[in-house]
Amino acid sequence: MSAGALDSRTARHRRGRRPVMPLAAWVALCVVGGVLVALEFPPDGWFAALGTALPRASLPLLGVLSCVLLALSGVAAWRVDRDGPAQRRACALRLFLVQLALAFAWVAILFGGHALGAALAVMADEIELIGDVRGRGVLLGIELVTDRVKKTPANAETAAVATYCLDKGLIFQIRGTGPTLNVLRLVPPMTTTDAEVDRAMSILFDALRAVSRQAPAALRAAE
Repeated sequence: MSAGALDSRTARHRRGRRPVMPLAAWVALCVVGGVLVALEFPPDGWFAALGTALPRASLPLLGVLSCVLLALSGVAAWRVDRDGPAQRRACALRLFLVQLALAFAWVAILFGGHALGAALAVMADEIELIGDVRGRGVLLGIELVTDRVKKTPANAETAAVATYCLDKGLIFQIRGTGPTLNVLRLVPPMTTTDAEVDRAMSILFDALRAVSRQAPAALRAAE
């Protein structure tokens, strides 16, 4: 059998095979999924504060281009679904769906995490008790110190902040090393809404300000 005849039979076989989803479904999966994630986790104010070369007025254009790229990704997946070799098609589509999920998760982690990071940066500018804010995404740690230069752990102040927040309905973990427990560990679930983040940051801000106004001797006596 000649190579031309084999190619012709392979092409007829591929044309006769029905894809898992039609073209419109693949495109909708990519575009609608991307739009929903973008609406749930918008860039908000922290993006403008980065001082990037990208003008804020160009964000709508960036959104349109992102939708075009997502649509092209859907077309690419459909073509693999329709024309890909049978023994490799399933693996290729699984990998495509994994990378699509990771792309959506990246947006949620980046923008959702920076919403918290921006709020904590504002607090650190006002409250000397905050010695450091560190972490990645939505996993954040707030180190409380009595002296920013010497990094003296503020154990009593940390306990007082936790008690204040607990009374207001905000729960988090206190971490540290050995007898030193001066780090507030924030791990909000990915389902946390913007309103819930705003409420949590408001409670934490009030707690830090209230504790900062108290005399150190009074805090030590309350331990």
